[in-house]
Formats: sequence, structure tokens, C-alpha cells
Amino acid sequence: MNNSGKIILLGFGISGESSADYFVKKNIEIAIVDEKDESNFKSVLNKYKNNDKVSFYFGGKMPSININDIIIKSPGISLDHLFITEAKKKGVKVVVDLEWAFNNTDAEIISITGTNGKTTITTWISEILKLSGENSFAAGNIGVGVLEILSKANKIDSLVLEMSSFQLSSIDKFRPNIAIYTNIEPDHISWHGSFENYRDAKFNMSKNQTENDYIIYNIEDNELSKWVNSTNVNKYAFSSKNKINKGMYIDKNGDIILIDNGVYLPIINKNEINLIGIHNLENAMAVALACYLKHVSLEVIADGLKKFKGVAHRTEKVAMKKGVLFVNDSKGTNPASTIKAIQAIDKKIHLILGGYDKKASFDEVFSQFGDKVISLTILGETKEQLIETANRYKFENVFKVNTLDEAVEISKRNAKSGEVVLFSPACASWDMYKNFEERGNHFKELVNKLRD
Repeated sequence: MNNSGKIILLGFGISGESSADYFVKKNIEIAIVDEKDESNFKSVLNKYKNNDKVSFYFGGKMPSININDIIIKSPGISLDHLFITEAKKKGVKVVVDLEWAFNNTDAEIISITGTNGKTTITTWISEILKLSGENSFAAGNIGVGVLEILSKANKIDSLVLEMSSFQLSSIDKFRPNIAIYTNIEPDHISWHGSFENYRDAKFNMSKNQTENDYIIYNIEDNELSKWVNSTNVNKYAFSSKNKINKGMYIDKNGDIILIDNGVYLPIINKNEINLIGIHNLENAMAVALACYLKHVSLEVIADGLKKFKGVAHRTEKVAMKKGVLFVNDSKGTNPASTIKAIQAIDKKIHLILGGYDKKASFDEVFSQFGDKVISLTILGETKEQLIETANRYKFENVFKVNTLDEAVEISKRNAKSGEVVLFSPACASWDMYKNFEERGNHFKELVNKLRD
């Protein structure tokens, strides 16, 4: 794929580091580029300082480029970045690591995108495939660089890939065997420029699929339902509200039913699933359909659905302190995900909200409060916007803080036994933290320090 040119790793985060290790093992020349100062990269400098196949460009320095080079960009770097636009003018290919992986593996690929539920579904599918005896690996936007998997694993039957809109904006030949769409809600508008651009980036995941591939989608999502009929891919839907003709739904007894070729097959009762909320029942159906299409037995699918305990930072029960349950939903990086977290909890909620400003509206979040959310603690770049929204909705029990430490302390003080403190920011973490994992871990650390 690189025709003797060098690989330029533009942006050196999690995916960049795993990519560097992969290409060094392949003895391919690489240039590591990041706008941050080299003092941030001491470990990688030491790791490759004696390798003449590796060059470094930090603090705004850029390598020369030629037509045979390939730029593998960090997902979050905009396609309008000056280096990328100049490279494209010269005909240089710009991709993400997932594109390279697709072209260099024989593994079957299941890819997952959507505004919410991606990490849960990705992890869950991989766990069930492992139960079935497959060598399955979860990677992508989940926090594990896919080239790290290709570098370390001897045999890969399936790659289960969480894919963000950033990654999907740079798709070229990538083609999953099974593509899963959870939902499409406004998100990352500041990066994409419009909801339409964001939505279309998501749909990019299926642009190379054929009638031999599969799409699994949430039929209750209007954007997905409108779009999916324009594709010629095999389609399986799931619904938490209505009976459908092909896919999965929940019947009046609470049984999750698989229907295919006119055959009805009960899989599991919804009460046997450990995760809370309707959205997790939808996630379970997407997982079950993917595993069914991978020819996993219904018994193994049911067993895997029952055993799964969820993923960190997604409506994760942290601790009970003096009768108050603390829930970590740091993965709630957009309003739609926070709404799902609120809907999943059937007790009075003290909500911690706010973070990096992605130019999203919070009106939908406030419209879900009803009498369930009884206090709101806000922090981060979006504080003033949240105060303005609270005023419009005449929600008065608002506490403005500067740090998560203060937010946890105030929420603890406000909450009574039998109530819930929910940390679901509805915003990205980048104003105060490196990522949502670091933010969620800090929340858990603060909660666990509280006295019982």
C-alpha cells in the first residue's frame, strides 16, 4: 500500500504509538509528527532514538512529503489541517489506522458506529465471540490501537472495531462484513461543521459494502431508517418499541425475539440482562444480531448476554455512600448519551454536567429532567451555556464549580439516602482532561475517598 514511500504518523496519541510499533516491526520508514513539544514524548524518543527508520517532527516542524508517502492521521485532526490539505494537493493518500488494518488483515470485520452505545456493543460482541471459541479482538476508538492488535496477535478471526465520525471521515476502501449503527444524534458539530456532515461521516462506514455484507440498525432512529433503504446491503433491524419483520424486538412478555425468514426464536428475557436502561436492551439486540450473523449458537449468545457486566465509564455503578449511589457516566460526552443515562435511572438524581464545548444544545437534556433531576452541578467550558439553559427552563437548583472535586463534594452534600449522584457530563473532556477515561477515573477516585 505504501509503494516504498514513508508512513507519516500525524498526531501521536494512542493510535499513533501502536502504529509506530507496528511499522517498526515491519521495517517500514516512519515520520512521527505532533504539534506538541518534544518534551511530551521522552519515552518514544528514547525507544526509537537509535532506529534510522524513525524520524521525529515535534513542536510545529513538518517532514517533506512525496507522492509515495502515506499520512496516517490521528482521528481528531481536522481534514482542513494545513499539512493535510497540502499533502492532498500533491496526491498523497491520507487515511486512519483502521484503513491500513483493513488492507493488511484477513480477519472478518464487525464495525460499530453511532452517537451512543459504541463501546458497550464493541466490547460485548468481542466477549461473546471469545465465548464461542473465536480469536476476537476489540479495537479502534475503544482505546486500543488496531495496529497494536495486528502487531501482537498470531491469529485473528474477527476484529470488532468501534469507529468514530472522525475516523470515518477518512475512509477509502474500508469495508466491514457487518456494520452496526446505534443511533444518529447531533454531536461533534464544531469539528464537522454541520449535523449533515457528521451524519454523512457515520454513513461512510457502509459506502463500500455490497449485497454480501450486513447492516444492523436501530429502526426507531429516523435518520437511520431514512438512509438505510438507499443501500443494497442485507439489513437486520432492532427495536425496543415495536415488532419488526427481520431482526430483533422485545415482545409483551419482555422476551427478546429473533425473527428471520419467518422463524421466531426467543433469545433471552430482558430481566436477565445486567445493564440498566432501555438503551442497553437495544445494545444487547445489536450484539445478539451480530453474533447470530457470525453463526454463534443461540445458547452461547444467551449466555454471553447474561454474563456481561458492562464497560467502565458508561452508567457504571461506582459506590454506595450513606445510601447514595454514585454512577460514573463519563462516556456521556454528548446530550443524547446523558439523556439515556437519565432515562436509565428510576430514582431522584443529582446530576453533574459540563465540559468541553462541542457547540451542542442542552435543551433536550433539560427537557428530560421532569421531577427526576433535583439538583444540577455544572463545570467546564459550557458552564455559562448551562446556566442560560437552566434559566430558560426555570431550573433553579444549580451549583457552579471549577473542579470535579468540588462537584462531587457538593453533590454528596445535596443527596439523601435512596438518591443517585450521576456524573454524565454531556460534553467531551478535553477542556480539563486528556480523555473521558481519565475524567471518569478521577470521578471514581473522588467517590471512593468519600466516607461511608
